[in-house]
Amino acid sequence: MRLKDNAAKALLLLGISLLCFLLYLNISVGKKPAADNIPAQVVVETLQRSEHKANPISKLNYHNQIQGSHWQQRMAVFEVSEPLYREPVPVPKPDSYHRLVHLDLKGANPKMNYLLQVIPRFAEWGATGLLVEYEDTFPYRGELSVLQASDAYSLDEIQQLQEAAKHHDLEYIPLIQTFGHFEFVLKHEKFSSLREVFESPQALCPSREESFQVVKLLIDQIMENHPNLRYLHIGADEVMFLGKCRACQQRLESELHGNMEKLFLSHVVKVLHYIHETYPNVQPIMWDDMLRHVSATQMKAYNLGNLVEPMVWNYKWNTKLFHRTVPTEVWMSYNSVFKNIWAASAFKGATGVAQYYVDITKHIGNHHLWLEVINREMPSGINFRGYALTGWQRYDHFAVLCELLPAGLPSLAFCLQTLIQGGFNKRIHQNVSQSLGFKEQLQLDLDMYPVSKISFLEESCKFPGCIVYSATKELVHLEYSSEMQKLCGNPASRFEGYLTDYQLQHDLTDHTRMDQIHRLATLLSNSVNTAIDVMERALPEVFHQRAVAEWMQTRAGPLQKKVSEIRDKSKTTDSEGKIAQKQ
Repeated sequence: MRLKDNAAKALLLLGISLLCFLLYLNISVGKKPAADNIPAQVVVETLQRSEHKANPISKLNYHNQIQGSHWQQRMAVFEVSEPLYREPVPVPKPDSYHRLVHLDLKGANPKMNYLLQVIPRFAEWGATGLLVEYEDTFPYRGELSVLQASDAYSLDEIQQLQEAAKHHDLEYIPLIQTFGHFEFVLKHEKFSSLREVFESPQALCPSREESFQVVKLLIDQIMENHPNLRYLHIGADEVMFLGKCRACQQRLESELHGNMEKLFLSHVVKVLHYIHETYPNVQPIMWDDMLRHVSATQMKAYNLGNLVEPMVWNYKWNTKLFHRTVPTEVWMSYNSVFKNIWAASAFKGATGVAQYYVDITKHIGNHHLWLEVINREMPSGINFRGYALTGWQRYDHFAVLCELLPAGLPSLAFCLQTLIQGGFNKRIHQNVSQSLGFKEQLQLDLDMYPVSKISFLEESCKFPGCIVYSATKELVHLEYSSEMQKLCGNPASRFEGYLTDYQLQHDLTDHTRMDQIHRLATLLSNSVNTAIDVMERALPEVFHQRAVAEWMQTRAGPLQKKVSEIRDKSKTTDSEGKIAQKQ
């Protein structure tokens, strides 16, 4: 009896422990993150096994977002992804709304010859226009000449780009920053006095008349060299510093009753009035994020609905985060203020500040969610102008390069067709893969492969910059291959424990183990060097030297250095297992 009682007690305790663990698991999974915008994280997505068979391309995805050192320790966040193939939703006729391709030219502007090659493909894939963000690549003159980068375009090249867009019936919309993200202007000593916060060139002070004069010069020079425009985008997103300087604080106290929203709106409206008065045939557009917490009453008081069309941007691929970023209340507020509205999705450059490989599945997911919003949530009283598919090259002027344009073109093609077809399915997957020149259906997720199965450099593709795409894919798969993870994936990797400085200094090494590590490191080093050699030849065909040098140093360099160091450390010199020490 005592044995039975003890067994019963043990089973009871085990059941209670299991119940507590399940409750803990439920609470932990159900917790909401403290902030939506985590700048750097690693997301490992696992699909439910029940969906895995139904969806052949649903596999374990590894998505890495790194900030700082290329080899910085990653933080893992688990979330369940949503099915890639979904039922289509009703969409307007393709010719009734815009699908703009965003060209982010700051810091890694492609050569004009390359842009002229990709413009026809944009149109072929379903684009109806371009949203062109020049920043420091426009050939400013006179007082603004200091702004142009060393590899800025010439006026003739700007004209060529516009003519190519016109030839393919693409709307051309320049984007000029006029408030936040003003680093390309405020970083120069000549304009540093116009900063809202002297320590940061991110935001323009809206209370200085000189600030407005600089904005007018920017607008005038862009407009002078872009005849017959119908739209002009004024940016105005993410004004990180507002109401900080003495001039703004004095205005807040004396004129604005401490209302920060009025301080923001007063500058934006001043810019909008200038555009309407000087260029009456041009309709301004602005990013919407700074308006999401402004009341409809406040926006109406500034007559915002008659001055601008907001472009609502949301790059999330997770349903909960997507709807939390732009909740229904925002749409209802905009419905009472604006007549026309735009949406902005992302085909690259929105999943990690230092991400260099495009995770296509996430971007298709983002477009699925936009389709559902336009179909079900957007108020009927608003006229939907269309989408801008953003493709950021940097998160801001001083951020490292993220995904390059050639690496994002397959994603762009898939996302455009997703919008046109109202969803993404196997047929679209196959058709777009063929249009890109791939012999087989393009695999969209990022799996960990053994090195022996990594051969993307031999992958067939037929779109401008496809070699850059393939070499990028090769490098990222090498970086996250099972062998690389074993060699140097993290501080607890299998072989790191045999190569400490202490062990090497005191000859505490094993010849067999060192030989094993050396062979693996040599294999990986040779593979990485091959991919880097291809990239070194391919990048100059697309980009200027400045961008090529930065990408090679920040992306390829750290990986190459890490592997070669391990290869050299593990090189044995005699049968006793001693290590060749560097003098």
